[in-house]
Amino acid sequence: MRLSNFTYLTFAFDPPDDWAKLYAGVYCANQAYQGPSDSNVGFMAGYEVPIGEGQFALMGDYLSGTSGISVAVVGGIYNLTDHWQVSAGVQVPNFHSHNSLGAVLELTYVPCFGRACENVRTAPENPIARSRSRLSTPHRSRSSLVASLD
Repeated sequence: MRLSNFTYLTFAFDPPDDWAKLYAGVYCANQAYQGPSDSNVGFMAGYEVPIGEGQFALMGDYLSGTSGISVAVVGGIYNLTDHWQVSAGVQVPNFHSHNSLGAVLELTYVPCFGRACENVRTAPENPIARSRSRLSTPHRSRSSLVASLD
C-alpha cells in the first residue's frame, strides 16, 4: 500500500461583467498519485461559463506536465437538483504525456448550492453571478468514471 498525495493552491478570477469564472494555480503530486514523471509540481487552470439561468455551464480544466495526470478536460455540467450535478467531457492528453484520449462522466454531490443554500448565504442579485455561485461550490464529493478511447 502506498499513500498518494495531490496538493493544490488555486485562485479564482472574475472577468468584467461576471460572464465566467477563471481559475489558476499550482499543484504538487507524488508518484503514487501521478505516476512516473520528471517533476512532481505543475500549474493548473480552469474555467466555468454559465449558460442561461445557471442550469448548465461549459467547464474545462488543465494540468500541466507529462505525468499520468497531465491532461485537459473540456465539457459541461448540468444541475440535476439543488444537490446533484452531472458532468461530461473529453479528456485530451498533454503533448509528450503518453496519456490516452478519454471520456469523463462525473456525478457530484454538493451539500450546499442553489435553493438549498438560501438560508446559509445571501445570493447575489446579478443573475449570472447567482448561477455561477450554484456552479462554484468548493465542497464537492465526486464520483468519476474515466474511459480510455484507445
